[in-house]
Amino acid sequence: MDEGLKHLITKGVVYDLGQPLYPGIPHHPLHPPFGYVMARQHGDVIFKEGASSANDLFTLGGHTGTHLDAVGHISQDGKLFGGVDAKSVQDWRYGLGQCGINETAPIVARAVLFDVPGWKRVDVLDKGQAISGEDLEKTLGWEGQEIKQGDVALIRTGWGKYWDDPESFNSHEGTPGINLDAAQFLVEKGVRFVAADTTACEVVPSQTMEVHSFLLAQNGVQIMEMLNLEVLAKEKAYASFFVAIPLPISGASGSPIRPIAIV
Repeated sequence: MDEGLKHLITKGVVYDLGQPLYPGIPHHPLHPPFGYVMARQHGDVIFKEGASSANDLFTLGGHTGTHLDAVGHISQDGKLFGGVDAKSVQDWRYGLGQCGINETAPIVARAVLFDVPGWKRVDVLDKGQAISGEDLEKTLGWEGQEIKQGDVALIRTGWGKYWDDPESFNSHEGTPGINLDAAQFLVEKGVRFVAADTTACEVVPSQTMEVHSFLLAQNGVQIMEMLNLEVLAKEKAYASFFVAIPLPISGASGSPIRPIAIV
């Protein structure tokens, strides 16, 4: 364990920040849904002495459910982060030769919750509401926290309450999120990752995906989406020891994760 993070754990309480996976969960319209079937049921094959087993088949995309974007998830003007030509490193079968999720090591870091609805004294932000850098700064002041180099920024909009209501979670009227000004604020503070409880982290609808482009393609700051941040806000756990581990899928543009926060 990083000696500089030990002080964050005072109670030994673990909070699961991953949303549950089941058929019908919300998903971005450009990404595949979650599919599940019990492919082998108890009784299909019975071993000597009566034992039998069940087995599952599930399908999902790298950006389905709670997940982490690889650096190579977004290109800008044909370039990935670091000026890598996207077309020259991508392949139908092998994925991204550079900037894939397999290049992301297990994440162990300090995380700071930006409970924006808490600061604004509302339950959930409005559809399409933008979160600015000033909003983030004022939320930190309200919480009595500071953001440090290498931190994970957890952006709460309150949208996690709609997880079991896909129509509301993916509202056609828009979803809240950070704007470019907020993204710039976080990069200036030196964050390593930006996480949110919404589908796209930034304000939706977006014609440019400017926040994704700025964070991923221009600065190499990875994005996590569809986290459950409600319990952290309820417990006022504004700073935590954070762990998230992506699957080492060679060349993938993203991976499901099950992040946890320990306080």
